[in-house]
Amino acid sequence: GMTRARPQTEQQRAPTRLYWIQTGSYRSKSKAEENNARLVEYGLSGRIITKEIGRDLFFRVRIGPYSDKQEAEKFLSWIKRIKGLEKSYISIEYSVN
Repeated sequence: GMTRARPQTEQQRAPTRLYWIQTGSYRSKSKAEENNARLVEYGLSGRIITKEIGRDLFFRVRIGPYSDKQEAEKFLSWIKRIKGLEKSYISIEYSVN
């Protein structure tokens, strides 16, 4: 068959990249809350998001979202200097608008 360029309307629905900084993932809610309290001490507003993986429930502590990768990386480098948050990393999610 002939390959045609996709119509413009479909391309506008392309997913947006969102950058989250994940500072922890725990099975225990209280551990997630401790991690989040550490962020609050530094004036950062984290949020606890629950994620089911198989039968397990995880409590993930995240900051964001950032739409700009450089901005997320700048915050990440700062957060990694905080004791207990050295293993933080960027998690990319796609949101379809």
